[in-house]
Amino acid sequence: MDEHQHRRRAFIRANHPDLGGNPDVFIAGLADLEEQKGGPEPQPRVVAVPRRRWPGRLAERLRNRFFPRQRARRVH
Repeated sequence: MDEHQHRRRAFIRANHPDLGGNPDVFIAGLADLEEQKGGPEPQPRVVAVPRRRWPGRLAERLRNRFFPRQRARRVH
């Protein structure tokens, strides 16, 4: 890994909001690291998906119950 990625990961480990860091400092720090790299500002990676209405949720549960997905094998 390159130097930038090492610094970014160390910053995330030290300041992530899930681990007790301040969210405002975290966002500003990530933006600063991306600016130092010379790349564009980081795009949000979290997408909010609206909750389906009850007929859609019911249909999905029934489909999953009667036609479960095959999980990929971890060992080939």
